[in-house]
Amino acid sequence: MLKGIKKEPLIPNDQSQISVERSTGPRLVELSEIVNPEGIRTIGDFPNITAAMERAGWDEPRIRKITGENWLRVLADAWGEDSS
Repeated sequence: MLKGIKKEPLIPNDQSQISVERSTGPRLVELSEIVNPEGIRTIGDFPNITAAMERAGWDEPRIRKITGENWLRVLADAWGEDSS
């Protein structure tokens, strides 16, 4: 076991092998709450991003790449499937 790290079961008194590691050492950084800008705070706001790219003059192929086609290509390559 690493010094300063102790394993605690996710479910107390459970016999399963699932556990979580928690550091007992000092916290190195204090993070404040992360708040996305107004208009892109939820997945429902996603169309606002597309609209902003259109207003900025981006063409459709570029927007399609940004909004997911690159991920589809990467996953297809990883799975050995044709992405076309």
